[in-house]
Amino acid sequence: MNQNKYNTGKIYGIKCEKNKLIYIGSSYQPLKTRLMRHKTDYTGYMNNLVGDSTRKPRSYRGSFDILIQDNYEMFLLKDYPCNSKKELMAEEMKVIKEYMDEGIYQITNKNLKSHL
Repeated sequence: MNQNKYNTGKIYGIKCEKNKLIYIGSSYQPLKTRLMRHKTDYTGYMNNLVGDSTRKPRSYRGSFDILIQDNYEMFLLKDYPCNSKKELMAEEMKVIKEYMDEGIYQITNKNLKSHL
């Protein structure tokens, strides 16, 4: 049976309440798995900065602004079952725009101007 992985799509946030920072993302993975990926990417990025060439280099991601604080919470904003990455990303951008309009949190997502 060919199941669409985007049926489990969701929009999530990672926030630091102390600094009023938020990263908004989307995934079809369980949140715990997705958070582990953010942490792995962050560790890879930091190892690359200190010259550890034994690990795969990572590029900077907006979630790092929050993970570096080590005072964050990941949470589900909404379930969003859909049919494709394009649909999921479009909903993510919509939610980001809503948060930007509220002005309560500083959005840490990178490359927003190219998507909004």
